[in-house]
Order: sequence, then C-alpha cells, then structure tokens
Amino acid sequence: MLTVILSVRWRVMHDASLLAYMGMLVERFGFVPHRDFFDVNMPASHLLFAAIERLVGHSDVALRIVDLAVLALILCPLGFALRAFGARPALTAPVLYGVAYIGIAPFHLLQRESFMLVPIAWAVALLSPSTRVAGPIARAIGCGALVGAAACLKPAMAVDALPIVVFLLLDPGHDGAQPSFATTSRIVGPFLLGLALLPALTVLYLVATGAWGPFLDMATHYWPLFARLGGLHETIADRDRIPYLWSGVRAMGGHGIWLIPAVAGPALALARWSPRSAHGRFAALLLALLVTHGVYPAFSGQFWPYHWLPFVFSLSAASSLCWVRDAGGERRWLRLAAAGAFVAMVLFHLRSPAPLQRFLAGAPPDDPDGPRVAEITAFLESHLRASDTVQPLDWTGGAADAMLRAQARLATPFVCDFHFYHHISSPYIQALRKRFLEALNDRRPAVVIRIVTRKPWVQGLDTTREFAELDRFLAAHYSTGLAGDGYEVLVWTR
Repeated sequence: MLTVILSVRWRVMHDASLLAYMGMLVERFGFVPHRDFFDVNMPASHLLFAAIERLVGHSDVALRIVDLAVLALILCPLGFALRAFGARPALTAPVLYGVAYIGIAPFHLLQRESFMLVPIAWAVALLSPSTRVAGPIARAIGCGALVGAAACLKPAMAVDALPIVVFLLLDPGHDGAQPSFATTSRIVGPFLLGLALLPALTVLYLVATGAWGPFLDMATHYWPLFARLGGLHETIADRDRIPYLWSGVRAMGGHGIWLIPAVAGPALALARWSPRSAHGRFAALLLALLVTHGVYPAFSGQFWPYHWLPFVFSLSAASSLCWVRDAGGERRWLRLAAAGAFVAMVLFHLRSPAPLQRFLAGAPPDDPDGPRVAEITAFLESHLRASDTVQPLDWTGGAADAMLRAQARLATPFVCDFHFYHHISSPYIQALRKRFLEALNDRRPAVVIRIVTRKPWVQGLDTTREFAELDRFLAAHYSTGLAGDGYEVLVWTR
C-alpha cells in the first residue's frame, strides 16, 4: 500500500508516454489512427488514450491515477471470482497480482496488457461459482464481448476464447451430459456474436474515417516484419524463429517457480470438489487460462515484462487456491503441501518491489531520461509557435514524452523512426522511407528532435543505423538549437 500511495509521484515514461501522445493527437488535433499517423498498435489503443486525454489530460499524476484505477478494476473482479473458495483465496490473489504489478509499474504502467486484463478479469468473475446473475446465453454473450474487448487492443488475446467457450459448454445446466449440436449452437453462436461485436465496431470506425485501407496495408505488410523482431529489438531469421519462440515461452518471464503453487492450488481444489462441479470446473478453467496466458507472449515474440502480465494474473489466481477451505482430514497432507509450496514460493520469489526499496531509501525510481525530457520540453515550450510542427527521430527515448508535455503537433505521419532501420531490403520499408522523406520536405517541421543514445535501436541481419537521405535533408535545412546528453534539437533555418 505504501508503494501504491507513493507511486502517484512517479513520472510517466516509456511506452505510456508514447501512447498518451498518440491519444493527444487524436483528441486535441483530430488525427485519425493509421490514416494520419503510422503505428503498429490497434486503433482501440489510440481511442482509449484519446478518451483518457479528454477525461483527465496527460499529467503524470492523472495518468498514474488512471493506472491505479485500471489495477483496481482488475483486482476487484479477481477477488470476487475467488470468493466462492473462501476469504483467503479471495484476498490472496489480488494481493499477489497487485504487488507483482507495482514492481514493474514504473516502466510498464498503462500497457495494453493491463487494459486487456480488465475485461478478462470480469469474464472470469462472470464465470465464477459466486456468480448466479445470468443465464447461459447471457453469460455466453457477455463473456464473448469481454474477450472481444480485450482482442480489440491486441488480437492475440482472443486465445482466451477457447478455454472460456469450453467452460460454457460444460455448464452444469447441461446436467453433465455431452453437449448436443443444439446445445453447442446455443452457446457458441451467442459467444461468437459477442466476440465479434467490438472488433466489428472497430472496423466500422476505420471504414467511416477512411483509415481502413492504411490499417490493412500496415497489418498485412508491416506486422509480419515487426513480428520478426526479438525481445532485444534484433531481427530473427525464419529458421531460428521456432527455437526462439520456444526458448521465450519456456523462460516464462522468470516466473516459472510460481508454477509450483499454481498447480498445487487447483489440485487441492479438485481434490475437494468434483471436476464436474462448478468449483472443480472453475479450478480447471484457471489452469486452462494459465496455459493460454503462458503462450500469449509468443504471438508478439518479444517477451517483454508487460507481455507476461496475463500470465502473472493467472498465476496469482491459481496459486491462491492453495488456501481453499479445509478439504477434509484425509486430504490434510495435500492442503499442508500446497500451503507450504505457496509460502516457499513467496519467500523465495516475491521480494519487495524495487520502487518500494528505493522510496524507503529516499530515492525515486530510476529515471535516466527525466532531465532530457525536461530540457527538451522547456525548449519546445519557449520556441514553438501555434502553427509549428515537430518531428521526433526516436522511439521511446523521450522525444514523444517531451512533445506530449509541450502539446506539440506532429509534422509527418511517423511518431517513431525505428521502422526505417530494420528489414531495410524490404520494398515496404523502402517505401516507408520514401514516404517519410516526402512528408518531411512537404511539411518542413519547425523542430526536429533527434535522439541518439538510450534509444532502442534495432540490430541484427538486414538492419542499419544509416539514413543518408535524411541526414542530407537535415544538414541542408536545420541547425542545432539545443544539444544535450544523447540528443539534439534541430531548428529550421531555410
């Protein structure tokens, strides 16, 4: 709780600043995602951050409060879902996930995975034995819509549809019988209808705004290239792709030891309740979601810490079942073993989050780019006129962060420049480079922010750090207005 309270003072950075900036472009400047700026994210992410911009703005405090609100919207249904197993599991799971999340929050707050877990957590709560407020068809539609909402942010999250629809088909209302074709249709049809609802609305939005063509072009041509970048922003050869993905999944983001209580908990629950009972089926669902969330990061292939948040969510839920109510004297040994595994895991793995340790020592979280962002922001605020535009040459090195704080308008359709430096032999990447140069020459931004260090450069086969045509354009038309630690701000001269 101390970390949560103190975290309101954290500076928003990294991906959150970049997403918040694109949300500001949509809300304040009327940009349409994919039509007016190029990005790999789904349009729902941009619209979500545009809504945040409209509701609370983009100050550090406002975005931190939104992040904590999102966390609460995950923890509340998680606790509600597990209350059928007793008070201890209902309290343990939210505490586990909350502490694990706060530990990575300084650099990974407001990630898409956090927003995606809100509808997933409510879907789990809707399927809990504690919930008896909806019939099977209503639950099927509701769960489908919730999974569809998560998939609007990242389509890979639709992987949760499989265990959830199987759970719905095995509802006790079917009297334990094998689902007939009619029963299956009554469940699967409404589920798929709910699943498709929000994605269909997203497509309609793109069509209505003229962004469907650009989005489809990006999805079909750029996503396959982006998916070939590894966790260190390195290109992965096709022959090495499967071993790379397997090694990433097998590493489990460093959370593998959690599997001991995460398997022991459902085993204890299934020892008390029949697998056909509501409690037994729900315990099996938690195990199934543990599997789908364990393979989910492989869809992106980058295995960054926030990609494992759904897995940590499922680990927390399944591990909490180590504290189910007494399974009876004949199985007391199993309960003691499960509790022992849980305690051992916590003592070994769940250390105090680094932000809490640093706060107790009187220091804020590490923020190497804070001074850089402050300097660039001050320059932009003092030099930009209302009609001026700014072009970042960066990814997550602080340029978009400063442009967000200065409310600077983007010059070209490119918020980031890493697209230009990987798979450079691809005709699509060459076309992006040409499009960027044409936009620069046409828009002629008043300021260009070039980040050089502490920037995630791509590396490996078919990558480069060179862009000769861009360098010539900048040398011909810009001079240095501000130079700092690993960056320079260029101003238009003619």
